[in-house]
Amino acid sequence: MEICQRYRAEGSTTPIIILTGKGEINDRITGLDGGADDYITKPFNSKELSARIRALLRRPHSVKSDTIKCGNVELNIATHSVFLDGKQLTLFPVDYSLLEFLMRHPNEVFSSDTLLAKVWSTDKAFTDNAVRSAVRRLRRALDGSDGKDESNSIIETVSKVGYRLRRP
Repeated sequence: MEICQRYRAEGSTTPIIILTGKGEINDRITGLDGGADDYITKPFNSKELSARIRALLRRPHSVKSDTIKCGNVELNIATHSVFLDGKQLTLFPVDYSLLEFLMRHPNEVFSSDTLLAKVWSTDKAFTDNAVRSAVRRLRRALDGSDGKDESNSIIETVSKVGYRLRRP
Protein backbone atom coordinates (compact mmCIF):
# COMPACT_ATOMS: atom_id res chain seq x y z
CA MET A 1 0.00 0.00 0.00
CA GLU A 2 2.83 2.37 0.82
CA ILE A 3 4.39 1.86 -2.61
CA CYS A 4 1.03 2.41 -4.30
CA GLN A 5 0.43 5.61 -2.33
CA ARG A 6 3.91 6.99 -3.08
CA TYR A 7 3.54 6.08 -6.75
CA ARG A 8 0.24 8.00 -6.98
CA ALA A 9 1.63 10.92 -4.97
CA GLU A 10 4.37 11.28 -7.60
CA GLY A 11 1.67 11.78 -10.21
CA SER A 12 1.95 8.38 -11.85
CA THR A 13 -1.21 7.27 -13.64
CA THR A 14 -0.46 3.73 -14.80
CA PRO A 15 -3.39 1.51 -13.78
CA ILE A 16 -2.84 -0.61 -10.67
CA ILE A 17 -4.67 -3.84 -9.85
CA ILE A 18 -4.08 -5.31 -6.39
CA LEU A 19 -4.08 -9.12 -6.29
CA THR A 20 -4.25 -10.31 -2.70
CA GLY A 21 -5.55 -12.86 -0.28
CA LYS A 22 -7.01 -10.13 1.93
CA GLY A 23 -10.70 -10.05 1.14
CA GLU A 24 -12.24 -8.10 4.01
CA ILE A 25 -14.22 -5.01 3.02
CA ASN A 26 -11.86 -2.72 5.00
CA ASP A 27 -8.87 -4.16 3.10
CA ARG A 28 -10.60 -3.48 -0.22
CA ILE A 29 -11.50 0.07 0.80
CA THR A 30 -7.93 0.72 1.95
CA GLY A 31 -6.54 -0.60 -1.35
CA LEU A 32 -8.87 1.42 -3.55
CA ASP A 33 -8.53 4.60 -1.47
CA GLY A 34 -4.76 4.10 -1.50
CA GLY A 35 -4.60 4.51 -5.27
CA ALA A 36 -5.44 1.12 -6.77
CA ASP A 37 -7.78 1.07 -9.76
CA ASP A 38 -9.06 -2.42 -9.02
CA TYR A 39 -8.82 -5.00 -6.23
CA ILE A 40 -9.05 -8.75 -6.79
CA THR A 41 -8.87 -11.39 -4.06
CA LYS A 42 -7.42 -14.86 -4.36
CA PRO A 43 -8.40 -17.26 -5.63
CA PHE A 44 -9.31 -15.52 -8.87
CA ASN A 45 -10.07 -16.62 -12.40
CA SER A 46 -7.41 -15.66 -14.96
CA LYS A 47 -10.12 -14.84 -17.52
CA GLU A 48 -11.67 -12.37 -15.08
CA LEU A 49 -8.24 -10.80 -14.47
CA SER A 50 -7.73 -10.45 -18.24
CA ALA A 51 -11.15 -8.81 -18.60
CA ARG A 52 -10.39 -6.36 -15.79
CA ILE A 53 -7.05 -5.45 -17.41
CA ARG A 54 -8.79 -4.85 -20.75
CA ALA A 55 -11.38 -2.67 -18.99
CA LEU A 56 -8.66 -0.53 -17.39
CA LEU A 57 -6.87 -0.15 -20.71
CA ARG A 58 -10.10 1.07 -22.35
CA ARG A 59 -10.34 4.02 -19.99
CA PRO A 60 -9.98 7.34 -21.80
CA HIS A 61 -6.75 9.22 -21.38
CA SER A 62 -8.69 12.24 -20.12
CA VAL A 63 -9.23 10.37 -16.85
CA LYS A 64 -5.50 10.51 -16.23
CA SER A 65 -4.01 13.46 -14.42
CA ASP A 66 -2.04 16.04 -16.36
CA THR A 67 -0.26 17.31 -13.29
CA ILE A 68 2.83 16.23 -11.42
CA LYS A 69 3.22 17.49 -7.86
CA CYS A 70 6.27 17.60 -5.66
CA GLY A 71 5.86 19.49 -2.43
CA ASN A 72 4.69 23.00 -3.25
CA VAL A 73 5.61 22.68 -6.95
CA GLU A 74 2.96 21.63 -9.47
CA LEU A 75 3.70 21.02 -13.13
CA ASN A 76 0.83 20.85 -15.63
CA ILE A 77 1.86 18.86 -18.68
CA ALA A 78 -1.19 19.77 -20.76
CA THR A 79 -0.75 23.53 -20.37
CA HIS A 80 3.06 23.42 -20.11
CA SER A 81 2.92 25.52 -16.94
CA VAL A 82 4.55 25.41 -13.51
CA PHE A 83 3.08 26.68 -10.25
CA LEU A 84 4.87 27.36 -6.99
CA ASP A 85 2.48 27.71 -4.04
CA GLY A 86 -0.29 28.32 -6.58
CA LYS A 87 1.57 31.15 -8.34
CA GLN A 88 2.50 30.55 -11.98
CA LEU A 89 6.20 30.67 -12.86
CA THR A 90 7.72 31.67 -16.17
CA LEU A 91 10.51 29.29 -17.23
CA PHE A 92 12.66 28.89 -20.30
CA PRO A 93 11.58 25.84 -22.35
CA VAL A 94 14.73 23.88 -21.47
CA ASP A 95 14.26 24.69 -17.76
CA TYR A 96 10.67 23.45 -17.95
CA SER A 97 11.84 20.25 -19.66
CA LEU A 98 14.55 19.70 -17.06
CA LEU A 99 12.09 20.25 -14.21
CA GLU A 100 9.55 17.90 -15.80
CA PHE A 101 12.20 15.20 -16.24
CA LEU A 102 13.39 15.52 -12.64
CA MET A 103 9.81 15.57 -11.29
CA ARG A 104 9.06 12.36 -13.19
CA HIS A 105 12.09 10.77 -11.50
CA PRO A 106 12.21 12.16 -7.94
CA ASN A 107 15.15 11.18 -5.74
CA GLU A 108 16.98 9.61 -8.71
CA VAL A 109 20.45 10.99 -9.42
CA PHE A 110 21.33 11.90 -13.02
CA SER A 111 24.72 12.91 -14.37
CA SER A 112 25.08 15.99 -16.55
CA ASP A 113 25.67 13.73 -19.55
CA THR A 114 22.44 11.84 -18.92
CA LEU A 115 20.48 15.08 -18.50
CA LEU A 116 21.98 16.48 -21.69
CA ALA A 117 20.92 13.34 -23.56
CA LYS A 118 17.40 13.22 -22.08
CA VAL A 119 16.48 16.92 -21.91
CA TRP A 120 18.51 18.78 -24.50
CA SER A 121 17.09 17.28 -27.70
CA THR A 122 19.04 19.04 -30.39
CA ASP A 123 21.94 18.52 -32.74
CA LYS A 124 23.95 21.29 -31.10
CA ALA A 125 26.72 20.30 -28.74
CA PHE A 126 25.94 21.43 -25.20
CA THR A 127 28.23 21.04 -22.22
CA ASP A 128 27.95 20.62 -18.47
CA ASN A 129 27.72 24.42 -18.29
CA ALA A 130 24.27 24.26 -19.92
CA VAL A 131 23.08 21.89 -17.21
CA ARG A 132 24.61 24.01 -14.42
CA SER A 133 22.99 27.16 -15.83
CA ALA A 134 19.56 25.52 -16.11
CA VAL A 135 19.81 24.14 -12.57
CA ARG A 136 20.81 27.59 -11.28
CA ARG A 137 17.83 29.22 -13.04
CA LEU A 138 15.46 26.57 -11.67
CA ARG A 139 16.78 27.04 -8.14
CA ARG A 140 16.34 30.77 -8.48
CA ALA A 141 12.74 30.32 -9.68
CA LEU A 142 11.76 27.60 -7.21
CA ASP A 143 13.70 28.61 -4.10
CA GLY A 144 14.06 32.35 -4.53
CA SER A 145 17.77 31.97 -3.90
CA ASP A 146 20.67 33.16 -5.99
CA GLY A 147 20.57 29.78 -7.70
CA LYS A 148 23.88 28.64 -6.21
CA ASP A 149 22.71 27.95 -2.64
CA GLU A 150 21.28 24.47 -2.60
CA SER A 151 20.98 23.90 1.14
CA ASN A 152 17.19 24.42 1.03
CA SER A 153 16.73 23.74 -2.66
CA ILE A 154 14.42 21.12 -4.11
CA ILE A 155 17.22 20.37 -6.61
CA GLU A 156 20.26 18.83 -4.98
CA THR A 157 23.76 18.49 -6.36
CA VAL A 158 25.21 15.08 -5.56
CA SER A 159 28.95 15.66 -5.44
CA LYS A 160 30.84 14.18 -8.40
CA VAL A 161 27.70 12.34 -9.56
CA GLY A 162 24.98 14.71 -10.74
CA TYR A 163 21.62 16.17 -9.74
CA ARG A 164 18.40 14.99 -8.21
CA LEU A 165 15.04 16.41 -7.26
CA ARG A 166 14.45 16.00 -3.54
CA ARG A 167 11.02 14.69 -2.75
CA PRO A 168 9.72 16.40 0.41
